[in-house]
Amino acid sequence: MASVHLLLAAVLLSLLAACAATTDPTACAPGMAIPIPPVPSCRIYAVSRTCGLGGPYGPQDPSPVFKERCCRELAAVPPRCRCAALEYMMDSDFGRLQDFRGCTREAQRSLASRLTRAAECDLRTIDGGMSSYVLLSAAAVLLSILAAASASTNWCEPGLVIPLDPLPSCRAYLVRRTCGPGRGRFVPLRLIKERCCRELEDIVPYCRCGALRIMMDSMPGGSGVQTSPCSWAGQLDLAATLVTEAECSLPTIHGRPFCYALGAEGTTSD
Repeated sequence: MASVHLLLAAVLLSLLAACAATTDPTACAPGMAIPIPPVPSCRIYAVSRTCGLGGPYGPQDPSPVFKERCCRELAAVPPRCRCAALEYMMDSDFGRLQDFRGCTREAQRSLASRLTRAAECDLRTIDGGMSSYVLLSAAAVLLSILAAASASTNWCEPGLVIPLDPLPSCRAYLVRRTCGPGRGRFVPLRLIKERCCRELEDIVPYCRCGALRIMMDSMPGGSGVQTSPCSWAGQLDLAATLVTEAECSLPTIHGRPFCYALGAEGTTSD
């Protein structure tokens, strides 16, 4: 499957080469000049600017921190690959943009196509200018093929974006919160929480809810009354709140510090 991905990426870059006279059609393959995952902060910024992360999603005018992070990530991509990186961000199989109520993917795409312009990040692209709409449109066709071929590869699986043993401190924090101190060496709850939040912050935003679900799947199912706060079910409910402002305050794939009930997130969907 990896060879198929690289082949399709090479075909994509050949198209970009024809459009903009680049001399290295394979350099923009994901995992080479384009990081995996690509420009995650730009995804959050695009959703917040177009959908408004207020109402259920937050403020219409997002924090400038999102834009600054997006522009830093985009600046780190070579100019000839920035349009392809934005398209890959929007349509790749992991964390692809979604329709929200009153906010379509096309509206998000329109904003994303302007991110290199002077009013946004003011960055050169493959054509030497600030506009990327034509190149994004040209790249869309073949990147959709690449996304379809990548359907069996979920980058939020353990061993890729998510560590093989994810969030051990968060696991300890949940057990302490729900079951109380154990018999081992006593560690203050505040320190366990800080370690948990650092581990969760190290995971890219659109994989955080999925990482929490995978962490829960690796924990014993428990025994006894399942409505007990110390049960696995009780810990599952608490785990979904770890990204919220009351705990670690970290944005997720939903564009704000929020996860759905982890039973609805699936094991690798976020």
